[in-house]
Amino acid sequence: TNLIPQELRENFRQLDENTRKVIVEGLRVHYYCVENVDEFSLDCVGADFWNQLYGRLEIDRKRVVPWLNDIHKLRGATILEIGCGTGASTVALCEQGAIVTAIDTAAHSLEVSRIRLDAYGLSADIMNINAAEITEKLPGRKFDLVIYFASLEHMTFRERIQSLRSAFNMLTDDGQVVFVEIPNRLWFIDLHTSHEPFYNWLPDDLAMEYSRFTPREGFNLGFDVSDVQDTLCFARWGRGVSYHELEVALGGRGCFQ
Repeated sequence: TNLIPQELRENFRQLDENTRKVIVEGLRVHYYCVENVDEFSLDCVGADFWNQLYGRLEIDRKRVVPWLNDIHKLRGATILEIGCGTGASTVALCEQGAIVTAIDTAAHSLEVSRIRLDAYGLSADIMNINAAEITEKLPGRKFDLVIYFASLEHMTFRERIQSLRSAFNMLTDDGQVVFVEIPNRLWFIDLHTSHEPFYNWLPDDLAMEYSRFTPREGFNLGFDVSDVQDTLCFARWGRGVSYHELEVALGGRGCFQ
């Protein structure tokens, strides 16, 4: 934490026991839908709970926010956050003085985002929007930063291309599109979904069929390649992204020059 600039550290907000309980209750009711979070053992669910409560915010504060602030000063910046989830990253941005519009497709996660922001005494415009619809749902809006937080990989190909095209058209003159925690599909091992080497290099049909042989619990239940809903579910698990999608969305190989 001492490596984080003082100008950022002094903006960190803390929870007291009462506000912590409010967020715990929000996660219990809206995200995990359980009777008692104290029943979580130290398995993957228990670890995910503590990550949702504290871990993700600490990572965003220590790793993401200083990097973003170097790219564009966050205080006063207009930000479209795509994939806000339960709001940890939104808190990290808002407490630095950013003006945030945060979107996600998961209504239950957005409820936790609202509860979390209120507990920290912060506010943002929280909206239930598919990232492919940002032009239609946010007409005429411009942003200094459009940030994809661990979200681009969970879209279908068509959603991804449409969203990227829209995002670059919604930037201010010196605005930037930023990708955070987006798995690289060209990396030889898939550490995000299947936990298998070379998995992301497989064509979709083969990857769906092969999923049952992977070690990832839940994912290895298998998918029916002929079922439309299974195909969508498979895409939502996330397969990673490569620079090729950016080139397709932005008009070819010269788009980065």
